[in-house]
Formats: sequence, C-alpha cells, structure tokens
Amino acid sequence: MNGHNDPVALAARHPELAETLRWYLRNLDFVQHAATELASSDDRRSIDDQVLDELGDL
Repeated sequence: MNGHNDPVALAARHPELAETLRWYLRNLDFVQHAATELASSDDRRSIDDQVLDELGDL
C-alpha cells in the first residue's frame, strides 16, 4: 500500500478517523464476504445499498 491508501498512515494523519479505521480493519473480511455474496445475488438493488443494510443489522 502506498501512503495514500495505507490505513495506518491515514490514521496517523487523521486521528479522528482512527476508530473508524480500526473497525474497518477488524471487519474487513466480513465486509468483503458480504459484498461478494451480495454481488452474486439476484437482488436488483445496488451493492452499496445492500452492504449498508447488512451493516445496519450488526
């Protein structure tokens, strides 16, 4: 990862994002799995809407 994409570097530059980035990194596998599952579904809603629905259920 370069400095622009690196979550650790981003958190160092923007401490207010640190907790969000920690959550994202802890849940990255879940988010990727959910997006893959949703992408293969027949549902016509956008992937973004489906992922937001899944995350809302947490």
